Amino acid sequence: EKISGTYFSITFDDGFKNCLTNACEIMLKYQCKGAFFVLTDFIGLHFESNQKELIQFYHNSTNGNPVEFLTWEDCQEIKNMGMTIGSHTTNHAHLIDQSEETLMHIFSESKQKIEVNLGVPCEHFACTWGIPGKDFIVGRENKLIEEIGYKDFLTTLRGANKAGTDPFFIRRDHVLANWEIF
Repeated sequence: EKISGTYFSITFDDGFKNCLTNACEIMLKYQCKGAFFVLTDFIGLHFESNQKELIQFYHNSTNGNPVEFLTWEDCQEIKNMGMTIGSHTTNHAHLIDQSEETLMHIFSESKQKIEVNLGVPCEHFACTWGIPGKDFIVGRENKLIEEIGYKDFLTTLRGANKAGTDPFFIRRDHVLANWEIF
């Protein structure tokens, strides 16, 4: 069915617990749906007991304070609210630095973990950091994602998506909590 008008979507990356405890409540209140892109190796980890696994994520993050990650039960709850759970890799790898073999592994493993743990197809992928040419190689990662069976690839390149936009190069306006209002 043809879509007319202007639409927007709400997405959240990384799989932080506050997506469930804060965002979902507001979204349900206003009857909004959203997509939550999770790091499957981090699901259920806590900074206090999993520092070794998480230290690199926080070292490379603009988020200065460690926060709790979702559990699989949380992801199931979000899914049951009618929201989408998608992949954001297994471990927040900087894609441009990875070999094709490594990318195939982290893309496939993340997709499989989501499908096994939630019992639904994982069809959507949000690139870590997401800037073309800086964080991923245009054409390489997009092609691999499509080959694995995802239906789209989201970047953080700002701008609108119009009719005919390549689903394996979706633009998003990326906003962080500590950014100034613009």
